[in-house]
Amino acid sequence: MLRRILLVDDEAKMLSALQRQLRGTGYDVLVAGSGKEALEILATTEVQVVVSDVRMPEMTGDELMTRIKRQYPDVVGILLTGYAELNAVIRVLNEGAVFRFLQKPWEPEALLDCLHDAFVNWQEKQQVNDQHTYLENHEHALVETDAEGRALYVNQKACQLLNVNEDITGATLKTYCRCFDRNSCCIWPAANSGNWKFRVSPAGRC
Repeated sequence: MLRRILLVDDEAKMLSALQRQLRGTGYDVLVAGSGKEALEILATTEVQVVVSDVRMPEMTGDELMTRIKRQYPDVVGILLTGYAELNAVIRVLNEGAVFRFLQKPWEPEALLDCLHDAFVNWQEKQQVNDQHTYLENHEHALVETDAEGRALYVNQKACQLLNVNEDITGATLKTYCRCFDRNSCCIWPAANSGNWKFRVSPAGRC
């Protein structure tokens, strides 16, 4: 897999310094001088990780990450920030628009460690997407839950069977099906997680 990073900063010197740090690391590195240019690149090129400075004119780094999260939810964002921008960074972290941030100045090893973790996060997202594609296309009505029985994913067939029209992610299935019981369902562990998948049958519907 080609591991591609997009670096975003309005200062050419900073972009050059980041490129030097990443030389010989095996990453395919693209650069953008603004948030607008970064979005144009993302519209035509597959990128796994975006590393952006926060303080930029016209579109700040946190604004860019918010737009990337909305348009390209699988892309993993990293922000480079000074102390003065921490409030903006914390906001996008809490919104899930940014994976991590690095505070200036940072050690080269810290950047490489952060990038490694970002690509691991991207791969985990792909595994989840693959699982959800499998669930949605399965011939049976399937539900994935966490260990407490809260819904993580419900395919369309299960929604129809349970007569559910809204998003029930996070809800306990017994809210919608009082007789829901793991002992009476087809159940198996989801791959590489502590979650469970259930096959819902008409006999179990309330």
